[in-house]
Amino acid sequence: MELLVLFILILCNGLFALAEIAVIAARPARLQERAYRGERAALDVLKLQEKPDRFLSTIQVGITLIGTLTGALGGATFAEQLTLRLREIPFLEPYAQALGLGIVVVVLTYFSIVLGELAPKRLGLTYPEPVAMRLSGLMWVLSKAAAPLVSLLSVSSNAVIKLLGIRSETEQPVTDEEIRLLMLQGAEAGVFAEMESEMVDGVLRMGDQRSRTVMTPRHEIVWLDLQAPLEENLVKVRESGYSRFPVCDGALDDVLGMIYAKDLLAYVLTGQPLDLTQGLRQPLYVPETIPALEMLEQFRRSQVHVALVLDEYGGVEGIITFRDLLESLMGQIASAGDTVGPSAVSRTDGSWLLDGNYPVDKLEDALGSFELPDRDRIGYETVAGLILALCDHIPRRGERVQWQGWQFEVVDMDGLRIDQVLVSPAAGVEVRAATE
Repeated sequence: MELLVLFILILCNGLFALAEIAVIAARPARLQERAYRGERAALDVLKLQEKPDRFLSTIQVGITLIGTLTGALGGATFAEQLTLRLREIPFLEPYAQALGLGIVVVVLTYFSIVLGELAPKRLGLTYPEPVAMRLSGLMWVLSKAAAPLVSLLSVSSNAVIKLLGIRSETEQPVTDEEIRLLMLQGAEAGVFAEMESEMVDGVLRMGDQRSRTVMTPRHEIVWLDLQAPLEENLVKVRESGYSRFPVCDGALDDVLGMIYAKDLLAYVLTGQPLDLTQGLRQPLYVPETIPALEMLEQFRRSQVHVALVLDEYGGVEGIITFRDLLESLMGQIASAGDTVGPSAVSRTDGSWLLDGNYPVDKLEDALGSFELPDRDRIGYETVAGLILALCDHIPRRGERVQWQGWQFEVVDMDGLRIDQVLVSPAAGVEVRAATE
């Protein structure tokens, strides 16, 4: 009879452990979905999750009470009976009491851990929502029954916390890194496609970006000049491969509007004389500090998908299109005749060959543990800006500088512009070759 009671106590301990881990591990999103379908048990689990202190205190009271009863029953009954049996063996008689108690403790501990903890918790982790929903009714009844004792314990524990000078922290919000980790784990488990994980990472990255990080910089803008011969402007249109062009009057900062290549083609096909001032469309004008996500929202509201980025003096700093924002989310979108964007080539020796206008945010991801120098103060966005921050002057071709275990070598210059940079591990630093 005592053995049956002991077995039931261990199973009850397992039931509490099962309920505890299942309710904690159950995902609120899945429970809400089931609650919307009319499953009341899912709503009960959500209520238990809303007040975890009361629920966990009930579980702890039950587990502690069962543990006390199990120990008392085992020590008073089985240890005593085993001691009497061991005393019948002459050479064990001096150690019978200690040996009997030790054997009972080991056996009870083994079954309590396996049947009362490990197996139930593994079951709860494997099927959290179904298990939590099946046990939610029982847990509600036990919570109500143990409410006075739980309240006393809560008041006592809060008093101890205050005496220790510890402030109760509110729940921390989910961080970007936690979301990235969940997406990575989901991709590895096959729940998400790799492309989905990359797109979520792009959305999170865009939340921290300014428009200047995704724009085409001023020196790369192809613009049409009303003061230049028409043939010269048409050569620009034909050779650039772009579909939209700022039309300016003598200087890039004097923008009259945007003209589309399809409009020029319409003039040619209909035999009309080309006039760059006809059919001009007004772009959006945005400051260089505007967040990329807000830029995306402006494109959506205005139905205008091209914007000129202005600096603090009103000069044109760059041009940004809807496609630029889309590529920051999904990566390079290449079509026939497109020029390849800023590249980063990973080499087998652990080094990287980078274009000067390669984004430093992506460089941080490529190099791993890497802190950018003076970025908040200077505000650079590209590898070329990083080199200028490290050198504090316009570098020459072949010039090298080291930072945080990496050597940066200027491989090529285009006039005063840094065109290519070789980033390699500094001497004595071992870095495993990365893959793009």
